[in-house]
Amino acid sequence: MTTRSLLAIFSFICLLGLSACGSAGGGGGSSSGGAGSPAPTVIGYAITNVENTSIGSPGTTYSNAVYSDGSIKTITQVTSGIDVLDFSVAKEGAQYYVFGADYQGSDIVSYSINTTTGAITVLPDTALSSAPTYCMVDRLNQYLYCGLANSTLVSFSINATTGALAQTAYSQALQSGYTVSGMIEDTPGQHFVVGVAGGSSLYGGYYVLTDNQNGSPTLDNQTFTTSQGTPEGFVADPGTNGDFVFAGTRSSGNFVSVNVTSFASGNTGGVQYINVTGTNNPTIAYWADPTGTWFYGAINNSSSSSLNPTALYQYTIGTSGGLTQGSMSPIPYGSFFITQGAFYDSTNGYLIGIGGQGTLSTLSYSLSGNLTLLRSGGEGAYTDFAYVPAS
Repeated sequence: MTTRSLLAIFSFICLLGLSACGSAGGGGGSSSGGAGSPAPTVIGYAITNVENTSIGSPGTTYSNAVYSDGSIKTITQVTSGIDVLDFSVAKEGAQYYVFGADYQGSDIVSYSINTTTGAITVLPDTALSSAPTYCMVDRLNQYLYCGLANSTLVSFSINATTGALAQTAYSQALQSGYTVSGMIEDTPGQHFVVGVAGGSSLYGGYYVLTDNQNGSPTLDNQTFTTSQGTPEGFVADPGTNGDFVFAGTRSSGNFVSVNVTSFASGNTGGVQYINVTGTNNPTIAYWADPTGTWFYGAINNSSSSSLNPTALYQYTIGTSGGLTQGSMSPIPYGSFFITQGAFYDSTNGYLIGIGGQGTLSTLSYSLSGNLTLLRSGGEGAYTDFAYVPAS
């Protein structure tokens, strides 16, 4: 069974089949609207990947157009990537490159994306000595960091002209038997927070490293748990109340709040486990709004069945990084156990993220903190996706 197949065990089916989205226009693509209504325009492209049903064979990478009315439509696809666990985007001038951690292929897949047409150009893979479990581009778009199955963290410089990767001499040993399950850079661009998974879904750990902006970050602190859950997915708070990073967990019912400044200074108490379910239900870190006021996370309604829906909740972020459920009515929301949070298109006020049953979804955001589920559509969005704005 592949890693993607194991992750899919945790998938949640879409409540109402996201039929509410269909009644709003559906996810099958764009429409011209009523008489006199302007045709929706493409605002970006969501890149996704599905593994082949024939184990070990290349899968399919899709380009899904996201439209100004929130609708989504698959427009092209290429054969590439055997078992891609996450995607990360580098912006080099006007060019966008997408990199993916291909676990079964033991390499990094690379693409360039045409921001006018959404076309995917497959670039040469970067072979690795050990299978990658997660990759992330730094905020300056200079380096790609990658966690490997042999419990190490390595880095690659990114050629701004070609997107080619060159491995650096950097190699950070991690706790033996643990592999990277999520990674993010904080909003100030000063630290990386790395989540690792152990031998059980309740085992996890967190590292914080200083970004020296040279491909060789410095380890500041680390902490581990055998009861609070494996970290899955990270979102960074914009920093209004402090420098926080939030994560979901696979089996503990917790959201995790990391006070990055405190944790980096040596305080393991900078990592807070906040149980929001009273159970061991999986949680998903989805997004933190631009004002730093609210965090949004999804909770699976069952700890034992993947056939139960999720709901997306709003939480107020406290000055110490605590989370208090907000006034927004929970949104019934079908989702797989994602490894990446939503992308916010500030120009259009939309969130684009994984929806359910392999689809993507759009949600609108208001400054009052409310989210509204709009549409679903596209293909290939199971645990990961990348978003590239259209030009």
